[in-house]
Amino acid sequence: MKRRDTFGFDAMLGLFQVIWAFDRSTTPPKPKMLVCLCWEEGWFLRINTADRFRPCVAVLKADNPWLDHDSHVECGLLVWDEYELEEAMKNRRNPLGFLHDKHRSQILAHLEAAPYIRAADKVKLRSLLG
Repeated sequence: MKRRDTFGFDAMLGLFQVIWAFDRSTTPPKPKMLVCLCWEEGWFLRINTADRFRPCVAVLKADNPWLDHDSHVECGLLVWDEYELEEAMKNRRNPLGFLHDKHRSQILAHLEAAPYIRAADKVKLRSLLG
């Protein structure tokens, strides 16, 4: 099932597509880049400049030209609300691009090791990233 945005057309992101979204969970709240894992589930990963949120995967600007500088993908699965995603998709800059495929195995390994992710969700993540 595809999510519907407020304009009535299908707004769906693919695996590893990157967007800007206003992140209320950061201090202070601010726009952050997010990597889509599964649009239907609202599963995303946050991109940070520093590697202080572990586990994370280093991503280089050379492989991801939409980045301003080398960064890190925080491998803590985030679940984003449909309304927040609809708001993010109104940003004319979205989507920014795709995270390079070479990061799949590292990201999947970190997500599979996460104790807070349900076994059924890990099966779905393996099917998406494996």
